[in-house]
Amino acid sequence: MRAPGLALVFAPHVQVGLEDGWYAPKYGVKQPAPVVSAVAEGAADATLLTVVAPTPPGTAAPRLRTVLGDGARVEVEVERSGARDTVAWALDGSEATFARSEVGQ
Repeated sequence: MRAPGLALVFAPHVQVGLEDGWYAPKYGVKQPAPVVSAVAEGAADATLLTVVAPTPPGTAAPRLRTVLGDGARVEVEVERSGARDTVAWALDGSEATFARSEVGQ
């Protein structure tokens, strides 16, 4: 899903769409606004991970890959412009890590 200067990147199995919705610029006032809808078909339970990435015009959106470890840890790889960022965290909140590498290493 792209907007000027921005890409919302979802895992490959997620179906993404744009729907009519609302936002409130201040209490008691609502304005129409598009809403991003993400659906994981056939999943009884799903956790959706979204990467919000600054994306200059004419550049490709980053690729996203998630790895669910042993049920206690999640690892996410975001690949773009020759670099791969890996972010990992424990589901209990006890730790988080970040690493950057060149694509192909």
